[in-house]
Amino acid sequence: MLYLTHQPCALATAAIYLAAREEGVGLPEVEWWEVFDVEREELGFLVVGMGSLGAIAERERARWERDGKGVGMITREMIREELGRLGVRNAVEGQEIEDEESEMARMLDEKVSA
Repeated sequence: MLYLTHQPCALATAAIYLAAREEGVGLPEVEWWEVFDVEREELGFLVVGMGSLGAIAERERARWERDGKGVGMITREMIREELGRLGVRNAVEGQEIEDEESEMARMLDEKVSA
């Protein structure tokens, strides 16, 4: 959601800060983030948010493991199993789930061909 709610310049500034911290590179003592039109509070928020992405990615990786091994690529069957576990019936029955855009296109095609 960070990428939807913040400007690219703010995201880039937070990425610069995190990369410098990870590599042990010192940043200027002045308020350098203002050059990128980012406020200190927004930078702090993004640094915390982006810093937590590693934990989220690790949790998801572990969630998709099978028998203690990474699965490599996630298959359609694995997605169907997960959707079934979440209670999405069409996925369990093996039917394709039609998104809103596809449904609208199908309805338009039906109307045109009638």
